[in-house]
Amino acid sequence: MNIFTRIAYRIRAVRIDLLRADIADNERLIRNLERKQRADINRRLARSGVMATRTRAPVPEFLRKVA
Repeated sequence: MNIFTRIAYRIRAVRIDLLRADIADNERLIRNLERKQRADINRRLARSGVMATRTRAPVPEFLRKVA
């Protein structure tokens, strides 16, 4: 391989790496948006009473503070 072939190969490799990084960034953004969307839908369903919300277990009587 002469020097120009090596430079061309390296340039192509760098471009491929940059494109792969862009794809990974876009996939991460999509995953984050999907997670927010699911959380929003779940909150709406919970508020409307369709879904049960997570509730904290009641504190035993002997551990409760006397006000």
